[in-house]
Amino acid sequence: MDVKLGSNQIEYEDEDPIVRLMFEEACAKAGVKSQMDKYYAAKV
Repeated sequence: MDVKLGSNQIEYEDEDPIVRLMFEEACAKAGVKSQMDKYYAAKV
């Protein structure tokens, strides 16, 4: 449940941008492409 509702889940639009950057870097290092763009694009 969302932190705004009193729980501990952080929604994509609320996360620190460094989280996405770190994830993208980890994917690149592992040689895979992130498929998260569709989730972030809906929030921009």
